[in-house]
Order: sequence, then structure tokens, then C-alpha cells
Amino acid sequence: LTTFQAIAQPFALSGSTWLLPLLLRLGGRKRPMDNVDLELLGPQEEEVAMGSCSRHSALLGLFFPRDYKHFIRRYILDDMPDADREAWKSDFQGVLRKATLACGGKPLALKSPSNTGRVPLLLEMFPDARFVNITRDPYVVFRSLEHAYKKVLPLVQMQEIPWQELGDAIVVGYQAMLQKYLVDRNMIPAGRLVNLRFEDLEADPLGQIERIYDELELGGFQQLRPQLQDYLEKLGPYVKNNHEISDRVVDLVNTHWAFALEALGYERRSVSKAPQLP
Repeated sequence: LTTFQAIAQPFALSGSTWLLPLLLRLGGRKRPMDNVDLELLGPQEEEVAMGSCSRHSALLGLFFPRDYKHFIRRYILDDMPDADREAWKSDFQGVLRKATLACGGKPLALKSPSNTGRVPLLLEMFPDARFVNITRDPYVVFRSLEHAYKKVLPLVQMQEIPWQELGDAIVVGYQAMLQKYLVDRNMIPAGRLVNLRFEDLEADPLGQIERIYDELELGGFQQLRPQLQDYLEKLGPYVKNNHEISDRVVDLVNTHWAFALEALGYERRSVSKAPQLP
């Protein structure tokens, strides 16, 4: 699924013949939260596509942040009434069918953190699906999410919400989604799940992608390797956001996400003794 297909989902197929070439001539864009290149032909989360074509999307929580927890519970944790669940499945399949047509019938590689909470639903729809679960230091996850929402919300929100209330929603959302995944992952058949750390993928992308291909028995990695090497070289230098981990974040994670530190194998940090600025 490409960024163009996601943002232009209602007319993604017809628009590719006239609108996409026009937008490509206008030049590139950057993501507001981290300055990563936002390429129209680059990969995009299917959740963005759902937000542009369906009322059954967790992304609606960005527009209506007062109901953020509701959208997470319903559309990420799959706590939907039967009618909404069938509507979500229909809309989701529509997104994937368009992407399949656009890429000539190739198998789809989806990337969306929201899928972490949907393992049973995805297995119901796609019994032969393979899963790659990428984990990251929970302290960094909270700071990254908080930073992203502070950058994105002012651009799209239709409601005001105190930052403290939004922070609470982030805490509850991640906690519920990860706890659900830690149970649901046992439903995935053997040989269909690969777990890796973001830090390892960042340090050794070729090695980690090769491990994914090997463990999921995808085949063809050696043919792919030169393309991946060329792609990585063309990316050039990129400076990540430097998310300072304050005592506030350490205390919050230790209080609410301690189970994640243990389950994912990350070291528990301690609150410093130095006085903190308000």
C-alpha cells in the first residue's frame, strides 16, 4: 500500500493515472513528527487508508481526541458490534484489493502498529498470513508517541483536549494493545511469526531482513539483497529525533508499562536523584 493509495483511497485507482503524476511533479514532503521523507510511492499504513475511506478507523481518534480511547477500544482492540465488525472487514478488504490490483497481484506487505491488537481478526480473515512483530524500548515509545501527537493533532483535530488527558489515553492504549497481543500471539501457527527489536533492525537492516525471510521461509532473499543494499545506500544520512527520557516518563513507564519491559526484555530504568524542572 502506497502513501498515494492511502490518502486518495476513494479514487486511488483512477487517480493514479492523472492526479498522481501531477502530485509527483510538485516534489517531496516530510512527515511532521520526524522529518522522514513522505514519498507518494513509498509504503504507508493501511490505517491511513481506512481513515480516508471509512468511518470504522482508529485514525478518527486524531480528529476527535476526546473519544480517542473509544476508537482504540473499538477499532484496534476489536471490541466492535457485529455490524460494525463486518463493515470494518469489508472496508479493510476494499483497501487491500485496490492495493493488490495496483501492484499486479503481488502478496501484500502491510505495516501498521494497529494490527498488533488485531491478531485474531486478521487470522480469521487471512489464515495463511505471516507476522513480523517489531518491538522498541517502551520509554522511547512513549516519548515518540507523545511527540508525534503534539505535532500532528494541531493539524487535524476538531476538538481541544488537555495534554495530560491525551497522555493518559496513550498509556491506556499501548497497555491494552500490548497485553492483548501477548495473549493473542499464541494463536499464530508455528513458523508464521518473527520477533525482532527496532534497535537491531536499525543497526543491521540487511541481517534482520534476511532473518525474516529465513524464519518465514519466504525465499528469494539473495536475489533481493542487491536491491536492498542499493536502497540503503541511497537513503543517505538521517538524524533521528533525540527523545530525552525524563524522570516523568521513567516513572510513568515503570508504573504502567512494567509488564512490557519484562515481556519484551528491556532494562528497567531508575528515576534520577537530580532535581527536575517543572
